[in-house]
Amino acid sequence: MILGVAVVAVFVAHGTEDTSRGYGCQGGVVNERFKADLDAYITHWNTTRRQVKLKGLTPAEYRDQALQEAA
Repeated sequence: MILGVAVVAVFVAHGTEDTSRGYGCQGGVVNERFKADLDAYITHWNTTRRQVKLKGLTPAEYRDQALQEAA
């Protein structure tokens, strides 16, 4: 799975141990809030974001359509 560069950049920008804002890390363990937000972002990216390149479908719809045609 490829993550968007912006998502990783946000984590790195806020991911120091001495910061009280953002997600942060505690002893190298990723904060649970970050994991939940990342899961929500990936779900949005794959299921609700429509693409012109995919003929107006979401990536999940395009994948499902291709699988149905192949079957």
